[in-house]
Amino acid sequence: MRQSQSPEDAATYFRQQAWCAQILDAPGTFYCLHSARTARNEDSERLQSQDQLMYTALNNEDGVPRILAVYRDPEAPEAPDAPATKNAASEGLRFPINSVSLMADLRGNVRGFNGYVHGGFLGTIMDEAMGTLIFTNYEYQAKKDDEADAEAERRGLPSKGWTVPPGIVDMRSGGLTMTASMKVSFRRPVSTPSTILTTASLNRLEGRKIFIDVAIRDEEGAVCTTCEGMWISQAPMVKPPGGEEDEEATASKL
Repeated sequence: MRQSQSPEDAATYFRQQAWCAQILDAPGTFYCLHSARTARNEDSERLQSQDQLMYTALNNEDGVPRILAVYRDPEAPEAPDAPATKNAASEGLRFPINSVSLMADLRGNVRGFNGYVHGGFLGTIMDEAMGTLIFTNYEYQAKKDDEADAEAERRGLPSKGWTVPPGIVDMRSGGLTMTASMKVSFRRPVSTPSTILTTASLNRLEGRKIFIDVAIRDEEGAVCTTCEGMWISQAPMVKPPGGEEDEEATASKL
């Protein structure tokens, strides 16, 4: 039977584990249902997930009954004691949100031959995390566009949407994206039932190529599986020339 939850329902469940509560309740942290678990609206103009694997097939008490997307508010100041992070993305064009994690409740139906989580599923959840990183950034910019439109309407002015900050990719420029390759390394088995955290972080952008690093951690914080992924966008993901949006990009608003 397919599960139906709110983000708070899932968060309440995860908070029963101290390490999950520490992540969810950290200052500046946002969480929401994984895009595949959100209600679908055929009348919406926004990009929506068509993922049936996570929406239906694994959305039950024996599969993956609960899954949250977790990320840091890109506008929140860094915590004084936050560990410094630096990768190739920090040296060039980057996403507004450079890292997103999936917190997932795994049950028996994702087991493989030896009783541990199936390696194919681990590859799947890493692919889901990469897609969530990209989708979360689309959603973030779409919401910023909506806010800019509302403010322009309030002032009686024409709106060009959100002004993308310097060094930030305009998510409207790339179009649809999809997985091109995944190099997966299995380091240690994952048991079930268990909760895992799968984190996808932008490494770098090269034209149409989006390079993403992924790591799955278990309840002890140990890295179990890693992935070097590459996604391809329909068009190069670039910032607007001179920091201004071109008409075509603006017209393709999500």
